[in-house]
Amino acid sequence: MHSIEHPGSVGACPTKNSIPSTTSPCPRMRISSRPPHRTPKTRATTLTSTTIRSALIQAALTQTALSQTALTMAEVGYIWVGPLEHNGDYQRDLLRQQGVTRFYEDVSANSVTATRSELTTLLDDIGPGDTLVTWRLDRLASTLPQVLSLLELLGGRRVGVQSLTENLDTTGPDGAALLRVIQAFTQLERTLTRERTMVGVYAARARGRVAGRPRALSATNVERVLLLREQGASVREIAQQLGTSRATVYRALEQQNGEEEGGFEGDVPDARPSLTLTFTTPSLPSAALPESAAN
Repeated sequence: MHSIEHPGSVGACPTKNSIPSTTSPCPRMRISSRPPHRTPKTRATTLTSTTIRSALIQAALTQTALSQTALTMAEVGYIWVGPLEHNGDYQRDLLRQQGVTRFYEDVSANSVTATRSELTTLLDDIGPGDTLVTWRLDRLASTLPQVLSLLELLGGRRVGVQSLTENLDTTGPDGAALLRVIQAFTQLERTLTRERTMVGVYAARARGRVAGRPRALSATNVERVLLLREQGASVREIAQQLGTSRATVYRALEQQNGEEEGGFEGDVPDARPSLTLTFTTPSLPSAALPESAAN
């Protein structure tokens, strides 16, 4: 295309707003070979569309990540039913009031030897950002050191713990301070238990009792065991008189019987049968000697 320039006069020729005829051009118009000024078409528009499209994609990805995070950061309830409880309905109702909808429940007939298999499954399923909600801390373990170990384990995995009765929440700003307080009380309990044990040991020693496994019998006590046994005393009576266990008395008797039946150490049983017969021959009672001599 060529632009049409006007020389300055306007007559019968088309104006600049009219469309010139290609068949009969105006004689007072001259055709210029300069290309017309063109406005850039869509480069800026294309960049803007790309930017908007990228922003929309980024927003969609962010929303998806937030949705996944919201699904991951869940509150999981744990219920433990002890031997004195009928069921876990009371605990479940309290946890539901806190918005918990996912539960793990263990039922045990013994609080000391409780296995808590569902708690093990919960620990496998729970992840960072989740929160374990329970009615009381004693639902998680039987002893305070076990509770503290579990809290430290969950804290290392970035899992929060909420206990409704103790008003404990490790997800809050005071969670670390609460854990330190529990740890201090646990150490105090261990110290007091150790002191009470040592006091009991000292008191038993003062009364003449020695704690621990009964000591092995000395040679003198072994002779006393044999003598009492020959007099017809039972193993229980012998153990009570010597202050030892029945197993120790049995071992002393078996050892003596083994020596009588086996002979001396180093002897070959078939090489010296007369010696073996001598040990297996029962001896006569001392009260029968005068009667035998009279006969």
